[in-house]
Amino acid sequence: MAFLSVFFVTCIVPKSLTNEWFYYFSLFLLMPFIFLATQKNRVDQFLGELSYPIYISHWFILHLIGSIFAKKFPQNNQFLGLVLLFLTIGLSLLLIKFIINPMEIHRKNVTNKFLSQASEIR
Repeated sequence: MAFLSVFFVTCIVPKSLTNEWFYYFSLFLLMPFIFLATQKNRVDQFLGELSYPIYISHWFILHLIGSIFAKKFPQNNQFLGLVLLFLTIGLSLLLIKFIINPMEIHRKNVTNKFLSQASEIR
């Protein structure tokens, strides 16, 4: 439903009948349906989980590795961009596997322990 609505707004309605604000307003109204349509999509959930580690690691990779590669390959910016992209995604996946997921397990264990102790007090 959401995809068809976005398709209708962006492709079928002639631009002469609308202006830029119509598109923004339509997307604003369709946003809840877009979220409902994608809430159980595994790819969407994975990308959502990956977004914060990418946010955390991209500056580190950009400054540390980018400065090294920029000196070695000054005229090949596309190669440098691909290297930075893959290193950022790789570091983000490592952050999820070795830091974020173990911390989540520990947090759940501490929470469950606290809740079980709280229920014993009653």
